[in-house]
Amino acid sequence: SRGLRHCRRLDFRGNLYPVNPKHAQLHGVACMPSLASIPEPLDLAVIALSADATLQAVEECQRLGVKAVGPWR
Repeated sequence: SRGLRHCRRLDFRGNLYPVNPKHAQLHGVACMPSLASIPEPLDLAVIALSADATLQAVEECQRLGVKAVGPWR
């Protein structure tokens, strides 16, 4: 959520797709329920999950052909 706010504050002009099955939107941006539900190929996925959930998310990114994956710090 902090990363999303940061991108919007910097006036990022690309498409942002927050993924969270528990929320309809974050900071005015519609949430997608899963990575697979995003309607276009992804260049970058920024992961902000617990350590236990991160490996599964990275594996899903790999299956979907995401070009780059990184942690939010």
